[in-house]
Amino acid sequence: MRIQAQIIALLSCLFFSLSLHAQDPNYRFGKAEEEDVRMSSYELDPDAAAVILYHRGDRYYDFINNQLRLVYVYHKRVKILAESALGLADVEVPYYSYSKNESIVEVKGITYNVGLGGKIEEQKLDKDAIFKEEINELWSVLKFNMPNVVVGSVIEYTYKIYSYDFGSMRTWYFQDEYPTVYNETSLGRPKGFYYSPTILGEYYAIDKKTEMYRSVSLPDGDRDVYTVRNVPAFVEVPYLRAVRNHLLRLDWKLTSIQITGTYKNYNESWDQLCTAVLENNDYKVARSPGRLGKDIVEAALSGETEAVEIASTIYSTLRKKYNWNNRFSYYPSPRLAALDDKKEGNSASLNLTLLAGLKEAGLDAYPVLVSTRNHGIVQNVFPNLRQFNHMIVRVVLPDNKHLLLDLASANTPVGMLPIHDLNDMGMQLSSEGASWISLKPGHKAEHNSRATMEIDVENASLKGELKCSDKEYAALSSRKFFHSNDIGESDKDYIHKKVMADFGDFELGDFAVENAKDITEDFNISCNFSTQEYLQMAGHHIYLKPMLHLAEKENPFKQEERKYLIDFTTPIHKKVIMLYTIPEGWVAESTPETLKIAIPEHGAVFTYQVMSLGNQMQVMSDFRINEAVFKPEMYAYLRAFMDQVVAKQNEQIVLKKQ
Repeated sequence: MRIQAQIIALLSCLFFSLSLHAQDPNYRFGKAEEEDVRMSSYELDPDAAAVILYHRGDRYYDFINNQLRLVYVYHKRVKILAESALGLADVEVPYYSYSKNESIVEVKGITYNVGLGGKIEEQKLDKDAIFKEEINELWSVLKFNMPNVVVGSVIEYTYKIYSYDFGSMRTWYFQDEYPTVYNETSLGRPKGFYYSPTILGEYYAIDKKTEMYRSVSLPDGDRDVYTVRNVPAFVEVPYLRAVRNHLLRLDWKLTSIQITGTYKNYNESWDQLCTAVLENNDYKVARSPGRLGKDIVEAALSGETEAVEIASTIYSTLRKKYNWNNRFSYYPSPRLAALDDKKEGNSASLNLTLLAGLKEAGLDAYPVLVSTRNHGIVQNVFPNLRQFNHMIVRVVLPDNKHLLLDLASANTPVGMLPIHDLNDMGMQLSSEGASWISLKPGHKAEHNSRATMEIDVENASLKGELKCSDKEYAALSSRKFFHSNDIGESDKDYIHKKVMADFGDFELGDFAVENAKDITEDFNISCNFSTQEYLQMAGHHIYLKPMLHLAEKENPFKQEERKYLIDFTTPIHKKVIMLYTIPEGWVAESTPETLKIAIPEHGAVFTYQVMSLGNQMQVMSDFRINEAVFKPEMYAYLRAFMDQVVAKQNEQIVLKKQ
């Protein structure tokens, strides 16, 4: 709003603006091509479930109700080729509704189908099928469902967004999960309006041209047009962070305006944006908490003196007192003063309350703005608050250490961030300005499994006991699944649906789950079972797959090459020990050879060993991914590494009768 007011002041001598934009005559709204409606497959990608026929987004300045607005005009046409793409009929358009910053108008849509007798039929979007829904205090979403969409339909829709946010424009995506025939975006820049464009993501050829931009009352200028054609679908691969990080896209940022001899610089720094956030009243309350913080501290503390213990006590108290409503934001809803009545709030409400308590307790604590993993990686060379959707708290400790705390998770212990926060870096806010804090994981996902098994020759079966212990991020993941609706905190369901999910047929005996609710302890399970899986008898031989269901089934890295980072989220350690009692009268005829492998710089290490111990045989597998993220250059090493892991873990032990 500050930028909008300044621009209007600069243009106070000017009147109504009219931008002239000529639509491509081949893609006028309401005039779908007959060959597109009759299309049964897309020639360049015959397996595609849908194809984006046309996607265009224009942006320009105009006066709406005598107020200067940035206008976005969107037009999209999509061909549905398979049932899996029918969800494209459900359209959602997020918009920045805070202080009525953005609004969406002139929504229109048409569905085209081939009717009886081969005639092209049209059905328009009903206004009653359009509605708006609040996401959080900053964002809302406009939703509509295109009518009568079936396999073979072409859907087309258009809408406008009026925005007061001139400083940072909406990101334009040239690429989609479906192939795109034609994609175009443009920016009409009146003379004296200067923008900085940034192209990110996977590279494809972009045609750019600059043409005359004409306006009735704003100064004439330039219109920059960016076009791509025949862009292939983005194919999601395993261990990939948010897809939006990799899509070909374009960002614009207003840098300055120079009109009638007046110059204004809008190239805001991170420090300026930091100051703007801290001016929010709830941030002021949290940083100088007064009664709010005192209430928290008095209820929580009982003589602790060490910073870590104080932070832990306040964190644990608030975690039990308030519930997170599963909404991320860096502005609180409800306001901090109302949280006690609501008992539930978004991530900013909870974490600013936490900040207040920590500050009142005398700790050196700061808010940190974060972009969650699904929201995208922050580009810190491009100051823009829209890159963030969440905030957490940092506590500075002696000896250059710190704690990062986030109440937007029910199962995360002190000192360990939830998975959604592990996204490179966050921006700490303080009166001294903005600074960058690493959000790389400080813990790993550790799984330990140990089984004691007996071979029942008479029934050609296995029976025994399996014990599993999950630590750190593995425990966090297990607890989340245990408390999910699928499980409903049922020990038996957890064993069936998580621990033994890939096992096959088995009979479950005694079982137990330990520390399902104690987030400070390892998450442990034990169960007795019997099965005829993983063992085959043929004459005087027994063929055994000793790793059972704990072996890796296949190499997740299928592609020959990879352009993107390989993101395991956290380091991983999986250790399995299987102890088999060999039946009397049987001996080992062949066992897998010992294998020890590692990729360069020991980023991944694997050890596999089979040892005979009297009438017992021990199988040990130790699998380690020591880095959370690898550069694409390491892909070939990781792919070859996993080939060997899968092959070795699935090798058989052969026993023969004496």
